[in-house]
Amino acid sequence: MELIRFPFRRIGKEYLGTIWRPYAKVMIQGPNQRWVSVEMVVDSGADHTLLPGRYAAMLGIDLHACVKRALPASAARRISICTSR
Repeated sequence: MELIRFPFRRIGKEYLGTIWRPYAKVMIQGPNQRWVSVEMVVDSGADHTLLPGRYAAMLGIDLHACVKRALPASAARRISICTSR
């Protein structure tokens, strides 16, 4: 098995101390078969990948036609997501 190393970057608010997270540049292919380069946090325990809506048009995803769901972002706030395969 090959070991992959990711560079860490300092991100976020620092009132709880400095937070370093692993980043990677990945290529994502959308339904339109176009590949888009995206830099993102590496989360090896994630079951799903969430991208900002600004990538939808580049990937050929119609935000008006997709299934929308609400997810809890925190105890006090929910966010709306658009699911696509």
